[in-house]
Amino acid sequence: MRPKQGVLALLLISVTAVISGCSSNNTKGMPNPLDSLKNLNEENQQSIEKVTSTSDDSKKNELKPDLSKPKETNDSPRSVNPPVQKQLSQKGLTKKEDKLNQEQKKSLKSPKPDLPKLDLKQLPNIPKLPNLPTLPELLEKPVEIQAPPSFKHPLVSSEKLYFMLGEDQKGNYLYAEGPVVEGAYDDFIKYVRHFESRGIHLDRFMMHSNGGLLNEGLKIGTYIHDNNWTTDADANIQCYSSCGMIYASGVNKRMQSGAKVGFHRPYYSNKPDTPELIIEVYQSYQPYWDYIQGNEKLYDRFMTYDRNEMYVLDADTINNYMQSEIY
Repeated sequence: MRPKQGVLALLLISVTAVISGCSSNNTKGMPNPLDSLKNLNEENQQSIEKVTSTSDDSKKNELKPDLSKPKETNDSPRSVNPPVQKQLSQKGLTKKEDKLNQEQKKSLKSPKPDLPKLDLKQLPNIPKLPNLPTLPELLEKPVEIQAPPSFKHPLVSSEKLYFMLGEDQKGNYLYAEGPVVEGAYDDFIKYVRHFESRGIHLDRFMMHSNGGLLNEGLKIGTYIHDNNWTTDADANIQCYSSCGMIYASGVNKRMQSGAKVGFHRPYYSNKPDTPELIIEVYQSYQPYWDYIQGNEKLYDRFMTYDRNEMYVLDADTINNYMQSEIY
């Protein structure tokens, strides 16, 4: 019986060893749940530390100055947000526009600068200036004057002067239309002689004009007065500025209701109306006005009207200053 027991004991020991070896092999091939859980916890901890480290680095980077860029100082321009930059841009543009406007204002010659006051009513009482031009000298001095734009003469843009023969119940007359240009007097004489050569005697003149060269107008006016002509203005006539000086020269005058004749003080386009110049102009053109026997009160009145104004006479007011036949 003992041998059998010994064999059984050996078999039991062998089986136990085999089972133990298998168990050991299986344990090495399969992960231990506790070990896996431990490893997972370690990985999570590392991830948390990594994220924390990254966040801390980001914060440090935000707070850490960028040494690759130059440090801003008060001397260098600072960066601004777009709205502020736009506002500054608009301010800069406004400054440029203001500067441009100031330059333009400087370049423009104002016809009416701030000047010392002159009592224009006292012009007749001011002593005569020395070296005033004589009437012949005045007729050779080209000075261009126009009616103010506010009066909107229909021929304000016209550049040519036309002469033609007119006829009405009173007979023939010489008609002119357009600006008083250079050579106007010579053309006037040519037409007078041309029609005389055809047996048409002229002694009446009618002109529709916005003004022009004053010396040419004074030449025509001198001829009209010397040759006893009549000046006329029908209902459509607007005779302004230098044309008005011609109308006033007529020995006889006629005016139809609706016509207008305008006067103002002569001026120099490139000079402001200083008190000295106003006095000079008043006294310079007085010899012509006296020569054509113009009304003194009318002269004194329209000499107070500057280049931007005009004293206009019509059929209702013309006889206050000059005898005219109204029709």
